[in-house]
Amino acid sequence: AERFLASVYSFVPREHSQRFVGNFNSGPWTGGSDEAEYLWGFVESNQINIGSWDVNSGFTKAFWRDYYKGIRNATFFIANIDNVTVDITDVQKRQYKAEARALRAIYYFYLFRIYGPVVLLGNDVIAVDAPFQELQLPRNSVDECIDYITSELDAAAVDLPVRPLNDANIARITKPIALGIKATALLYAASPLFNGNADFASLKNKDGKQLIPQSYDASKWTRAAAAYKDFINQFVPDVFDLYRVNRSNGSIDAFVSCRDAI
Repeated sequence: AERFLASVYSFVPREHSQRFVGNFNSGPWTGGSDEAEYLWGFVESNQINIGSWDVNSGFTKAFWRDYYKGIRNATFFIANIDNVTVDITDVQKRQYKAEARALRAIYYFYLFRIYGPVVLLGNDVIAVDAPFQELQLPRNSVDECIDYITSELDAAAVDLPVRPLNDANIARITKPIALGIKATALLYAASPLFNGNADFASLKNKDGKQLIPQSYDASKWTRAAAAYKDFINQFVPDVFDLYRVNRSNGSIDAFVSCRDAI
């Protein structure tokens, strides 16, 4: 069971790497923006920088494929972890299930930030021998995707620790990670890209369902701000300090939290 949960984790991207290494898909975002420039010819971001990428480019396919693999593995784990009865406590089961649930939501968020509205599979694992027609699922709307991602992260956070248990568990999903990504997802939903963007008026499913809201909703900013404020209230400065005050003489004489500034 622990090895299977590790396989769910295996799709977490390495943001510091610009190449695909097995299932570690970091993508071209850093080198394809103003943050950095990679001069090596093998780096995927060069395809973007020189305008040679298209729908057949490898990195666009890999994200869709691998994140849905992670989603499937997480769903399968959640459905079966309670059947494990040897060398595991109920507390561990709840935490492991919460980790998988959070990871599944995070993978949906990673898909969302690349492709916009995507297909939500819910809590059912599609059979490996399912006919092709059962796999031709319509996209969900932006609001449906964001509501699912944020509600799943909220639910997972209940059974996640605030800090890792020890150094051996340092890379496990924690409550701040889940709620931090929840706030970021809400920020995406509030942004002009997805909040009343008329440029996407034609983006619809075959049945005519509108995928990106065409009416601007200011309350989405309020919801995002509340999520960030809640994060700050819960975890700053007890878990995180966001910045320090540097004095003109070069000394650092105080820690100041973002909550104090607000």
